[in-house]
Amino acid sequence: MAIAPLEYRISAFNSVMDHIGKDAPSNVHIQKMKTTLAPLGSGVAALVRMHATVDPTQTKAAHDKKVIVTASKLNDRYKQTLKDVQVVLRDGLRDIQSRIDAKVSLKPDAFAQELRAAFRSMSHTERVTALVEMTKTNNGPALAAITEAPAMLSGVTEGQQKQYRDAIVQMHAPTECVEEAELLEAFNGTLAAMDVATALAKDLNNPGRLAEIDRGVNAAMAAEIAFDVPASGGAGA
Repeated sequence: MAIAPLEYRISAFNSVMDHIGKDAPSNVHIQKMKTTLAPLGSGVAALVRMHATVDPTQTKAAHDKKVIVTASKLNDRYKQTLKDVQVVLRDGLRDIQSRIDAKVSLKPDAFAQELRAAFRSMSHTERVTALVEMTKTNNGPALAAITEAPAMLSGVTEGQQKQYRDAIVQMHAPTECVEEAELLEAFNGTLAAMDVATALAKDLNNPGRLAEIDRGVNAAMAAEIAFDVPASGGAGA
């Protein structure tokens, strides 16, 4: 039996939601992101139930209108959720970076210019040896003098600068590097789940059908009003 597109949507949404942060239960920022995403998830579930459950005392038009209006509200919830998860990501990355900075001080000190001059006078092999030693010993200020300056002043390429900046952080702040990677992966998963949610809302939000229903309601009200107003020039006048 073929599965309806709507069922594909909810299956995909639940699958992505279940995967977010599954391998990082202790990452507080991911848990906060999941908490922020939860109202959108409950909105998706409620909309799907509403779509599938028809009140026998209501007309099809009334049911359709309720679903369409709720789908529109879900889209509004999506917009707010997107803003909220972006704040969670920003705050999480700032927290992680502050802990990295406490462990690895990649800031040049007052001797940076002299160090660069000495570094440029070295052979290629000596430069590599010096960079490896700075990385291993967590000599952040010395490494920053080489990697935070323009490449033409440091004597190494931009690619090499990034390589050693990344290496010193990964070596001396490994926990924070893992947390950062987990958070970014969870954020990408969150965006994927939200994309499914907004696609589902779009599937069920039919402005044309809503306008058709409203025109019918207005016509019925006009007919009722016309029926209740006595016609002028009636019989016996």
